[in-house]
Amino acid sequence: MWKDILATVAPTIATALTGGNPLAGMTVRWLMKKVLGTDEGKTEADLEQWFEGATPENLQQLKKIDNDFKLEMRKLEIDVYKTDAADRASARTFGSNTTIAPQVILSVVYTGAYVLVLYLFMTGQVNIDPQYQGLFNTVLGILTAAQMQIMNFWFGSSSGSKQKTAHMADNL
Repeated sequence: MWKDILATVAPTIATALTGGNPLAGMTVRWLMKKVLGTDEGKTEADLEQWFEGATPENLQQLKKIDNDFKLEMRKLEIDVYKTDAADRASARTFGSNTTIAPQVILSVVYTGAYVLVLYLFMTGQVNIDPQYQGLFNTVLGILTAAQMQIMNFWFGSSSGSKQKTAHMADNL
């Protein structure tokens, strides 16, 4: 959840946190120092808690922090969008260098199981005890997000997303 807020309010920082980006660890520590005052003894849970209690003023502060991060990356001559794009490109060319059988098998099995769970739930063949409904909704949300990751791995993200990323990179 907190990363969704971050992606909306501070897209440059969010991009630097994406999976596989070598800047991710440094970015988390930098963000902790800026919003929590320190990174000593702090965890991602502390960041999440800050985001859950964020006020409009905090989000305005986060926009300023994102701008500061852009400036800092420019000083260091680091293009976080280029690093992120290179990571995606290497993931996409991975299949041409090795066998992709494990990825195909896992994608097919996961997608089949996901569709089966949805089908059983939607047709009423599986009833969720009301006390577990919240947990089920959370797990279903996680499974749906993972399904989107599988689709993005195989098909890439939408052209609209690519245009948005290009526009953001042009405005750095």
